[in-house]
Amino acid sequence: MLKAKRSSAVLAAAWLAAAVAPAGAQWRWDPREGWTTPTPPENVKEAGPPRFLPRYREQPEDAPVGTPAGAYYAAYLTYEADEFGTAARMFRRLAEAYQGDPVWASRALFMRGECLFQDGSYYEAYEAFDEMLTKCPGGLNYRLALQREFEIAQRFLRGRRRRVWGIPLYSGSKTGLKILERIREQDPRGPLADDCLAAQGDVHFRKDNFEDAELYYGLLLREHPQSPFAGQALFRIACGQLFRQKGPDYDAGLLREARAGFEGFLRRHPEAPEAGQAALYLRRVEARLAEAYLGRGRFYEKRGRPVAALVYYRRILRELPSAPAAAEAERRIRDISPPEPPAPPAEAPEAPPEVPAQGPEETENDQ
Repeated sequence: MLKAKRSSAVLAAAWLAAAVAPAGAQWRWDPREGWTTPTPPENVKEAGPPRFLPRYREQPEDAPVGTPAGAYYAAYLTYEADEFGTAARMFRRLAEAYQGDPVWASRALFMRGECLFQDGSYYEAYEAFDEMLTKCPGGLNYRLALQREFEIAQRFLRGRRRRVWGIPLYSGSKTGLKILERIREQDPRGPLADDCLAAQGDVHFRKDNFEDAELYYGLLLREHPQSPFAGQALFRIACGQLFRQKGPDYDAGLLREARAGFEGFLRRHPEAPEAGQAALYLRRVEARLAEAYLGRGRFYEKRGRPVAALVYYRRILRELPSAPAAAEAERRIRDISPPEPPAPPAEAPEAPPEVPAQGPEETENDQ
């Protein structure tokens, strides 16, 4: 009787799921994700992450019952059986029982985070790894835990939302940025520090938060000048300075910074994939900068200050002679420059004054 009722309930649930399913044969129900479809690509359910196989797995003869090794071995067998929730609870109890032992506490906390990670509970896994890194700094699997935290941050930045009671409530990008910042706090000079700065800058750059992106890219260039992300950071800083400029009358100083940035990028990374785009943006920056100088010159010219206007017009010809605005600047210089006075005619040199000829001196006898 009970089996019949259970079968009826299963059939009813299946019928209800088929009835309320969204249109299209590619939709399917997942108890953790809800209705999902493989299109678009970002909604594809991710394949199970590769497992980390700890080097210190105990053997039965080395793990007697009633010892931390025995408890660890029992929990690890549960983990290998893909019973991740049960294994996570077992490792949690082991960590609490031996919290005064940094070796076993570190092992248990790491494996609890790994169980939650494999189970898809990514934020809870991050909390477990963070607890391990806080309570057992420099312990076993320290770098491995940081790597897992970075992978969790990447999942949130790709659109996964933090869930509460199975409901996606919190922004994935904010959660990912929070985790990246925490990784940098835990290991500011570690191998993932520049990866975190580059990822943080990229998130803000894609959202057009160019000032925040420049902050993280600048930290990357100052703290990790040899990073493989340094070239891209330099390029995107200059791009942000260009994209923040909305008109020729706003900020010529920002355009000068963008020009210096693109020139520096092309000088240091001439073979980079972004080199062609950088050269194009450099020409655009120079054209806008010349227009900014031209606008300043017109401003002073309208207010009856031709000398100040000439300063900006001549600056265009001196610094940006190939810009389209150079022709207009040259014309304005001719219009407002006072005509030079004609040169005086050449005159013959004056003849020296004539000196009267004198005879031999007269003597008193001659008189």
